[in-house]
Amino acid sequence: MSLIDRAGESLRFGFYDAAVIYAVKALELKLRDILGLPGFHRAGLIEMLYFARDNGVYLPFWKEIHGLRKLRNRCLHNSGFIGRGEAEKAVLTASEIVDQLGSIVVPEKIRVKARSFFKADPDYRRKLNRFSNLLLFIGTFIFSTGVNMALIYWFSFFGSVLGVFTGALTQLLVAIGGAIMIYALKIKREIHLL
Repeated sequence: MSLIDRAGESLRFGFYDAAVIYAVKALELKLRDILGLPGFHRAGLIEMLYFARDNGVYLPFWKEIHGLRKLRNRCLHNSGFIGRGEAEKAVLTASEIVDQLGSIVVPEKIRVKARSFFKADPDYRRKLNRFSNLLLFIGTFIFSTGVNMALIYWFSFFGSVLGVFTGALTQLLVAIGGAIMIYALKIKREIHLL
C-alpha cells in the first residue's frame, strides 16, 4: 500500500492529520527518488526543493509544495485541527504532484551531486558535541579571565590610566566569553534535539 493510499484510508476513517502527513511524506519520498536520494535521511523537503531549483531542475508546483509543507507542519506541531475538506484537498494535491514528479527526469550529473550534497555524516553528533565542548571551554576561560581582571582592576588600578584600559578590557572579555558560552550551550541544546 502506497503512502497516498494510506492517506486515502486515513481520510476515510476521519484521521485528517494523518492523511496530510502521509500525503506530504509521499511527496517527499518521490522527490528523494527523482533526485536519487532514497536512503538519505538528511534530505528534507525544503532542502531538496532548493537544491533542485539551484541546480536547474524545474518544479512547476513550488507554491503548492510549500503550502502542503505548512499544512503538514501545522498537523505536527500545532494543536489546530484540520478539517475534512482541507485534508482532502491536500491529499488530492499531493497525489497530483507525485504523479507529475514521475515524469521529471533529472540528469545523472545532478543526481550524483545530490548524493554528495545530502550525504549524512555518521559522526555528525559526536563532532558537533566536541566542537561545542571546545567552545564552552574557550568561552569559560575568556569569561573567567575577564572576571579576574575585574578583581585586579578594583583592587589595584582604580582611577589610573591603566585602570581605564583594564576596565575596558575586562568588560570586553566578559562580554565575549559570555557570548561564546551562550553559543556553545545553544549548540548543545540543538544536539539533544537531533
